[in-house]
Amino acid sequence: MNRLKETEEEVQEEEVGILVDGNGVCSALQQYYFVNKSLPWSEAQSHCRKYGGELATVDGPEYQQGLVEVARKYNSSVWIGLYDDAESWTWSLAENGNYSGREVEPWSWPWRSNEPNNYKGRQGCVKIVNETWDDEDCNEDNNFLCFDNKTNDTTISDSRIVSIKIKMSWWDAQSYCREHHTDLPSIRNLEENRLMSQMHATAWKWIGLHRNLWGVWSDGSNSSYRNWRAGMPNNTAKTLNNCALVLAYSGWQWGDLHCNSKFNFICNAVPVLKQWFRIKFSSADIDPNDPELSKAILKQLHEKLKEKMVNEDFSLTWMKGPDGEIFHNTHKDKKQQYPEFADERCNLKIK
Repeated sequence: MNRLKETEEEVQEEEVGILVDGNGVCSALQQYYFVNKSLPWSEAQSHCRKYGGELATVDGPEYQQGLVEVARKYNSSVWIGLYDDAESWTWSLAENGNYSGREVEPWSWPWRSNEPNNYKGRQGCVKIVNETWDDEDCNEDNNFLCFDNKTNDTTISDSRIVSIKIKMSWWDAQSYCREHHTDLPSIRNLEENRLMSQMHATAWKWIGLHRNLWGVWSDGSNSSYRNWRAGMPNNTAKTLNNCALVLAYSGWQWGDLHCNSKFNFICNAVPVLKQWFRIKFSSADIDPNDPELSKAILKQLHEKLKEKMVNEDFSLTWMKGPDGEIFHNTHKDKKQQYPEFADERCNLKIK
């Protein structure tokens, strides 16, 4: 094999497929892939994406069962792709499409000291009193304000703000405002904040700011399936950035934990990985499609990959083109210019 020169480029292109990177095991359904590395959530996400996948999305009970089948082999709690996005605040008016105008940036919002804190992992709506804001469980009952805009004028004045002295959940308050007025109000600056604080001044009042707790998956899907352990999520980490963990010690139900904690993780697996390698040979007279030579090349590639894949079992096979050949010259012109080199393109399948 002294005629074989080292690989010129690592990977030319790839297609989606099952990835065996030497640190995991695939499920029988080839839906999930366990990675036996202990990483923070964000690094686990990067690892999955590096190899063409995503941190696992769980779309229903059957997917939960498949995921558990994989994790149980290692008896390991694992990160999945669900997380609580602290930056997902949005205004009810913006969703309703009845209001436009510049809103204040999050850094200038007048939160109370140590707020928002997402107490017990259930605070996704905002209330106001004395010109300060607090996050609260959306199912709690509070008085609220409505914005009444009948002329599409975005100017906020006391005549356009209605104080409702009836206690409702945030969701019911939103429905009430949309039915009887326009919507729960947005607050875009300190003047508007002061105005709304003066309405029913001593009472906590809902405003239109809220976020979708635990509504984001790493792959951007909108799966609504959840399998929380009783009492979870509870935000014991006391942070807005929590991530979902499948708990080996709790019947494989889910818990929430600080995203900087380190755990093994599950990626969405893909069915086939194809990689193309560009290989240079020292002589244009070499026929890389010779069975013995292609076998020897495959053996060398296997050994090099095994060095990086930490003693994990895997196999390599060549993928032949429609003409039945493995290697195909992709630079015929260059070969004519430099006949001392044959630049071949080959298909490699990793199992």
